[in-house]
Amino acid sequence: FASPMLQQARIESTKELKLKSIRTCQEPVESEREIFACNSAFVASQSENCVDNQGKYDKAPLPGVKFSKVHIPSNLKEAQRSEQWPYWEQAMQEEKDSLDIHEVMEYVNRPYKQKVIPVHWIFSVKVDEQGNVTRFKARLVAQGCRQVPGVDVDEVFAPTSSFGARRALLSVAASKDYEIHQVDIKTAFLNGELEEEVYVTQPPGFDNGDNNVVCKLHKALYGLKQAPRAWHKTLDGKLRSMRFVPCESDAGVYVREGESGEKEYVLVYVDDLLIVSKNVHVIQEVKVMLQQDFKIHDLGEVKDFLGCHILRDREHKCL
Repeated sequence: FASPMLQQARIESTKELKLKSIRTCQEPVESEREIFACNSAFVASQSENCVDNQGKYDKAPLPGVKFSKVHIPSNLKEAQRSEQWPYWEQAMQEEKDSLDIHEVMEYVNRPYKQKVIPVHWIFSVKVDEQGNVTRFKARLVAQGCRQVPGVDVDEVFAPTSSFGARRALLSVAASKDYEIHQVDIKTAFLNGELEEEVYVTQPPGFDNGDNNVVCKLHKALYGLKQAPRAWHKTLDGKLRSMRFVPCESDAGVYVREGESGEKEYVLVYVDDLLIVSKNVHVIQEVKVMLQQDFKIHDLGEVKDFLGCHILRDREHKCL
């Protein structure tokens, strides 16, 4: 058994450790407040520069903020109370501009006894490999759970490439030393043409104050049950016009025969595409043709695809 003096020393040591742990836990809180205070001041100084002469929002410079220091709001009111509100507001305006460019919806008087689907904002951030926030994102989403089959939704199935198909294609590309490039289709679902007649509420923050006015959708909106199918149908038509045909074993992999007899592939997973070909000029031609109908983000040679980090050893023909 320990002596009373030794027991007392252990108690004092335990108290000191607890105080240190409490101070250690409090320090990040204070530093976090300082970061938010600096960010708030920075945003206030830059908010006037977020709008150009035409009233369109430019991409504001972001401070060095870690993802762990940013609170993602769950709704519009929470975003408006956030210290990063100017950035969330800018992201909302960019999304609204994209909806207008794609002519997704139009404001109309509410038809008599017509069901209207509510919409809301979903907020998120994009981070780099070091965990720094590079972009604030806002997406207008429809509450597809309120759709009724046979009324405002019919077919919903849309194929995507399987994990096995992706591994097989990468294996073929590595063994034959093919070029592999990645393309991301921006706001992909907004390109899908709707076959049903769908009405949604006015976007929160962009309503005109008239409760009798709703939005009639001409193209798919994120959250609708038929949105993936509408987008796939649009992309499928574009790829077929470029002589690509889906494989019988996997409808998410498109193939065609090139002029030299070599196979050329396009792998599709919703809005992420892999373009595989022996000739890099063919890949560039495919990108140019996709840009004619869609707004794409050219990511160059594939490095990270669907959460998988890809390292390539071309000398030994392996991935």
